[in-house]
Amino acid sequence: MLKPNPIRLDGVDLAALFAGVAGFKKIGLAVSGGPDSLALLLLVRARWDQSDHAPDVFVYSVDHRLRPEAEAEAAMVAELAGELGFTARVLEWRDAKPQTGIQAKARLARYLLMRDAMAVDDVPVLLTAHHVEDQAETVLMRMAHGSGLAGLGGMGAWSEVEGVRLHRPLLDLRKSQLQEIVTACGLESAADPSNLDTHYERVRWRETLPQLANLGLTAETLGRLARRLQRAELALEHATEEAYAASVSFDSFGIAHLSRQAFGDLPDEIALRVLKLMFPRLGRSAPRLEQLESLLVDLRSSDISGTCVSGVQVQALDRDLIVYAEPGRMQDGEFSIAAGETSIWDGRFEIGNDTDSVLIVRPTGALSRQKAEQFCGQQIAVPMSAVAAAPSVFDAHQERLALGLFTRSEQIKIKLTSN
Repeated sequence: MLKPNPIRLDGVDLAALFAGVAGFKKIGLAVSGGPDSLALLLLVRARWDQSDHAPDVFVYSVDHRLRPEAEAEAAMVAELAGELGFTARVLEWRDAKPQTGIQAKARLARYLLMRDAMAVDDVPVLLTAHHVEDQAETVLMRMAHGSGLAGLGGMGAWSEVEGVRLHRPLLDLRKSQLQEIVTACGLESAADPSNLDTHYERVRWRETLPQLANLGLTAETLGRLARRLQRAELALEHATEEAYAASVSFDSFGIAHLSRQAFGDLPDEIALRVLKLMFPRLGRSAPRLEQLESLLVDLRSSDISGTCVSGVQVQALDRDLIVYAEPGRMQDGEFSIAAGETSIWDGRFEIGNDTDSVLIVRPTGALSRQKAEQFCGQQIAVPMSAVAAAPSVFDAHQERLALGLFTRSEQIKIKLTSN
């Protein structure tokens, strides 16, 4: 099947190309049978040909059972992988097929199938054949959707998708280079007609790329833009973490306190990122960028009467803004924790039960300030509407044993997941 042609890429050092996985004892390859993934397969073989330090290579090919040709294509991949000395796994998507959103759902199924197979094979990383045109299409799509800086950075060389650790070593190579490798080895690649179907947004952008290249906006230019934005993103992430540590703190009720002075001094981009970082630490999904921008405008105003977005409430105190989960938007209501067990409540509190009986956890809800302060043994400086979103822990007799991080039993261990 395979012609004995040496694999060459002029100007490309194969050792450098795969330097990111040089220390791995096992690697996985996602190979569909198309020209890009076949080239990846061949390049990996060339990189470690005759090497004493070659990793064990596992080749995963998914038959989505959407086209009659797919079974033969997966079998071709498995045969080629075996010829190259690799272990091949053909994975089948046997679930009922959806009527809409087929590409997105097939992609999800593909990664889940490979994730499970990698777990069985104890393979820690999956290499994919994404190239510079794929990167360019991704940048253009995200630009059209109004993505922020992180989105415009496109695909990173490393990422995690559906629990799969991905590495994309070919992002700087052109599709034509990959096709030349496959042709030189005498292989015929599979052709998926969906790659030409203009009903899909990515295909429309793919067809637009040559026109943009005529104006100077080439795939390489967009790929270079993505790399530079990724570099800027790393710097901004570092600055955001520092700003977050300086401006945000959590009290014993899981309420975030945002220092007016420290937050007010932040550039808008960093302030937006601090807000975005706060949401998951409050047990909530971060809102869209447009919502965060609107929230920032409100927070920058001199008169904040109270703002709510994505299940999070914001109120102004004298020196701080407080940000807390809305009591009526809990992920978890009431649940029990068995003796000796630990559970996460509302994505915010880790509660351990070292007693010998079942504990009941539920939102504190309406509670008078007097009773709350009596239980906690100190004054409470935040509105009771914010305390209502904290957990209370009860025994089987409905006696309150804990409120937020305040507990009357050393056998009840509570901590914030945000810390």
